[in-house]
Amino acid sequence: MPDRWRWIPSERPGMHFLGAPRQHEIALELGMGRGRCALQLFLQGATVLGVELAFERYRKALEAMERLAHRCPEELRVSFQNSKARLMGANTQTGFMEVRYGDFFQIVKDEEIAAATLIFLQVCLPRASWPSVRSFLEHCSPGCRVLTFQACGEQGGETRGPSSFPFRDIGSPVLACTWATAGHRFHCYERLDLEEERRILERSGLRPEHLPQTRKTCDERQGWLRAA
Repeated sequence: MPDRWRWIPSERPGMHFLGAPRQHEIALELGMGRGRCALQLFLQGATVLGVELAFERYRKALEAMERLAHRCPEELRVSFQNSKARLMGANTQTGFMEVRYGDFFQIVKDEEIAAATLIFLQVCLPRASWPSVRSFLEHCSPGCRVLTFQACGEQGGETRGPSSFPFRDIGSPVLACTWATAGHRFHCYERLDLEEERRILERSGLRPEHLPQTRKTCDERQGWLRAA
C-alpha cells in the first residue's frame, strides 16, 4: 500500500472495528459529510467513492482534498469535473478518492456497488427509505463489509431473516463520534458467501435464481475504475 501514513488523521467511526483497508480495497462512503473517513481510507491505500447530498459539506470535502494536494504537489493531484472531483497520487496505478455531489441512490451505479469491498452509511435515514437501502445493498458482492447508522436487519419494527437481507451480522459496536459525546451504536454486516446464501434461500423455499453465478475477481471489481 502507498506510504501515506504521515498524513493519516485520527480514526473515524468503524475504522478500528472493521480493520485496516485490505489489499485492493474499494470503499463507498454514502453521506460522507466533510470527507474525513473517505480521506483516511484513501490515505491508507483504498480506492474510495464518497457521496454527499448537502452542498456545504460537499464543498468542505473538496477544500480538504485541495489543501492536501497543495501541500504535497509532487505526490498528489486533484481534478474537477461537473459535480465531482478526484484526488489521486502521482502513480495513477494506485487507488484514488472520488467525491460526488448528489443523492447516492441516483448517482452510484450498480457496478460500483458490486465492486465495493467496504461500505460506510453513517447517516440517519427516514424509515420510508429503508426498502431502497436494502435494494441498494443487494447489489453488493460476497464478502463486502457494511457499517450503518441504523440496523439494516430491521424494517417497519419487524426483524427480517437472511432470506430477505443476505448479510451476516458481525457486530454492533458503540463508537466515538464528533456529534455524539457518548458515542453511537453502529451496525456492521458482511455479505454472505454465494453458497451460504443459496442454502438459506433453498431452506426458505425460495428459488436462488437471482444470485450471480460466479464470484467477482479482483480485476473484475476494478473494471469500472479503469473505465472511469
